[in-house]
Amino acid sequence: MYVCVHFIYYFDVFNQVAGTNYTKESFLDIAIDSIENTDLTPQVIPTGICGQTWKIEGWNYVRTAQTKAVSNALVNDAKNYAEICRAGGTIGGAATSAVPAVAVVLVAASALGVAYYNTFANNLSYQNSLSKCGTVIDINKFYFHYQIWNQANYNG
Repeated sequence: MYVCVHFIYYFDVFNQVAGTNYTKESFLDIAIDSIENTDLTPQVIPTGICGQTWKIEGWNYVRTAQTKAVSNALVNDAKNYAEICRAGGTIGGAATSAVPAVAVVLVAASALGVAYYNTFANNLSYQNSLSKCGTVIDINKFYFHYQIWNQANYNG
């Protein structure tokens, strides 16, 4: 909790860097709601996986595994999000992502713009090209940092 409380004093800088508009109050409201509504059942993160589909969620992140085909569809979704941003539109109504848990976070990241979505799509496409297994995505719900692995190389 110290990190969360310490963090809320730097929202001006954070909002500029992350493209968000949090206030101390709004962030705490969202964080507390997320903490209260996160399933705290112990979860085992699989290793040595290939072609699996699953979701693990914490109060500040979502981690999903998806097949190669679903990963390809999400690449297309991210490219579409970039085009919507480039045209000046909003993504909210267009969020029909192949991976709904990731789409929710990606829609929230829309202030980061075209480059964010294109980079996400390119990284996802690259990791997906490394094998027939699919990908694992870990994405922060608040500042939209993500990591992507190919399932064949994922070690939990």
